[in-house]
This record gives sequence, structure tokens and C-alpha cells, in this order.
Amino acid sequence: MAITDCCKLTAVVCLVLALAVTALLRSQEARIPSDSRIDYFPEKGWLRETAQWDGEHGRFLVSRIEGGIGAVPYSPQSGPVREHTLVSRSIEPPFAGLSTNGLKIDPPRHRVLAAIADLVNNKCSAVAAYDIRNWEQIFFLKLAGPERASLADDVTVDEEGNIYVTDALGALIWKVAPDGSSFDVLTERGAFAVVPKIGYLSFATLNGISYHPEGFLLVVHTSGECLFKVSLDGQSVERIEFEGSLYGDGIALVSPTQLAVAGLWTGVKLVESSDMWVSANITHVYATPRHRVATSVTVKDGDVFVNYLIGQGYPYYSTIGRAAFTPVSS
Repeated sequence: MAITDCCKLTAVVCLVLALAVTALLRSQEARIPSDSRIDYFPEKGWLRETAQWDGEHGRFLVSRIEGGIGAVPYSPQSGPVREHTLVSRSIEPPFAGLSTNGLKIDPPRHRVLAAIADLVNNKCSAVAAYDIRNWEQIFFLKLAGPERASLADDVTVDEEGNIYVTDALGALIWKVAPDGSSFDVLTERGAFAVVPKIGYLSFATLNGISYHPEGFLLVVHTSGECLFKVSLDGQSVERIEFEGSLYGDGIALVSPTQLAVAGLWTGVKLVESSDMWVSANITHVYATPRHRVATSVTVKDGDVFVNYLIGQGYPYYSTIGRAAFTPVSS
């Protein structure tokens, strides 16, 4: 075969592959409802770990793997919008090289809480609070240092202002005083010991965490694919009776009986309990675009919105979109 013929064949194969990939991506993207998706150009960095709906200001707050916090206005069907920086990435201590992971808005205290960590070397975990009115830092509290590997992953807050942060590597929960002046390890070592079901994610333990208004915590174990119910004093840690597969990352309480769980590339699941979270089951699922990676969920006016870690396109844009759930057949 002549060289020219080989070149022509190669060009045709590449064209066919490109068309196939484009068709696949379009079919995956069609899973995000067009009437409520928000495409936006990230201002700094490429990866977004968490999105939280800020109803008071009509925007989503997003955390940056590269460090910092941004704001995305809610304007579906208006074309891509631009993210605005609220907290910049810093190259100065104590923030140098740290990622911003979980976010939680604390409306009664007009603040935003952030789980912050050394994502690469796992030599530092911390929690920070910012005034949502002017974005001044209220406090920064170091939770763990180079003495052991740790990863502050997600954060929630109870009605008294106590803050709870998950350690995705240490399988523990830190409880932080409302003013950020001190902290304790809430749970005993080994309280969340489970056999990992996902071998390649065995390092990932506790992940998403949510405060329940009845006075306890719900937390997901990623590699164990299970949920736990934890008392606010840490004395009771109960594994919730559950059937199904979660691959859980970020979680959000939709109602006292419903919990939305982001499942990375496996989609989002709606988990329901009728016995105050002694047991639960999956009632609805949402098949997200696999190439996007769903890392967190938040609730806006009763609807669940999904944050996607990875964007796409040229110019590059990120996306937040409503979850289009379908019931699980009995």
C-alpha cells in the first residue's frame, strides 16, 4: 500500500473516531436538563469540588481544588456565565498549596465554612470560616499536620454552630467549636471500620457529611459504599441498614427522610428512610454524564443540583445542573 493511501486511511479512521466521540459526548451531555443547567467559565483553575446554593444572593458557591472559592450566578438558558472569585488562591502560609474541598453555608451566623487540605501530600487539614457579607476570614483552624496523613473532605454545622469535618483518609470526624477556637476528634478510632467494597478507592473512607434537624449526623463511607448515623457527641456510631451501591461523595439532605448522594461517575441517588435512618433504600436515580464526575449535590427550591468536577469544551467551561431523577422499579 502506498504511503499516500496509508495517510488517507489514517485520516478516515481518525475522522470516524472523532465523530463517534463527539456523538457519545453529546448523548452524555443530553442527560443534564437544558432548562436548568448553568454553564460557566471558571475564573481560576480547572476543577470544582463542591457547589452550594446561596439562595439569599441567587448564586452557587463553588470550591476550587486549586484553592479558593468562587460564585456562579444562577442564569439558566442564558449561555455560559463567568465565575467570580470570592476567596483567592493563596501562595502564602497557611493556605499555600492547599485545596478547598467541602463547603457549607451557615445562614444564622452569616458565614461560609470550608474544609481545606493538602490534597497532594496529605500533610495538612484545616477548616476555615468566611463572612458571607464581605468574605473576610473569620478563622482558620489547623486540624492535622505532617504527623499523619489526613484529608479534610467535607463539612457541616449544627444548630448551635458546632462544626463537623470528615477526614477521608483517617476515617474520623473532627468536631470544631463554633468560634473555631478548638477542636476534638468526635469519634473513636475504628468506629467506621468497614471492609472496602471498591479496592481502588480503599484509601477513601468518610466523605460527605450532613446535619439532620433531629440532632444527629449522616455520613457516607466511599470505599465501603455505606452510610452511618452518628450522634453529636460521637458516642453512637451506627451503620445504616442499606442495600445497593453508592460510590458516595458529597451528600445533601433533601428532607428529613430523603438524602441525595453524589456518586462520582455512577450518577446521583436519592436515598430514603422511614425509620429515622436506622435503615434506608435507594428510591430514585439520576444517570449523570460519566465523563463529568458528580462530586457534590445541593438543594435549590426542593430540587437537587449536581456539581461536576470536570468541565469540557473550548473555551473550557464547567457545569452545574439539576438532577433528573427516575424512580427505581420495585
